[in-house]
Amino acid sequence: MLSQNAKGLELRSKELQHKRERDQAELGLRKEQSERNHELALKSIEAQERFTDRYMNHARKMNSPRFIVGGVGVIGLIAITLVSLYLNKEDFARALVEKIAYVSVSLWGGYQWGKNAARRNKPENPADTDPSN
Repeated sequence: MLSQNAKGLELRSKELQHKRERDQAELGLRKEQSERNHELALKSIEAQERFTDRYMNHARKMNSPRFIVGGVGVIGLIAITLVSLYLNKEDFARALVEKIAYVSVSLWGGYQWGKNAARRNKPENPADTDPSN
C-alpha cells in the first residue's frame, strides 16, 4: 500500500510539474501577445496624432481669407449673372460666363499640374517626411 501511495504521489508530482510548465508556457505566450498589443496601440496613437496634426493644418488652410474671398467672389459672379439674365442682358451674361469658364479651366489645369508635380517629387519612403507639413 505504501508503494502505491508513493507511486500515486510521484504521478501527482509529475502531473503538477507538467501543469506548471504548461501554465508557464501559456503565461509566456500571453505576455508576448500583450507586448505586441501594446506596441500596436502605441503605433496607432502615433498615427492618430499625425492624422490630427494634418487635419488641423488642412482646416486652418481652408479657413484662410483666400478661400473665403474666393467663395464670396464665386457667389457674387453667379448673382451678377442671374441679375443680368433677369434684366434681359443676355450678351453681358454670355460674356461673363465665357470668362468664368476660361478662368475655371485655367485654375483646374494649374491645380492638376501642381498635384502631378507633387506626386513626382514625392519621396520613396513616406516616413522620411515631416508630418507637420
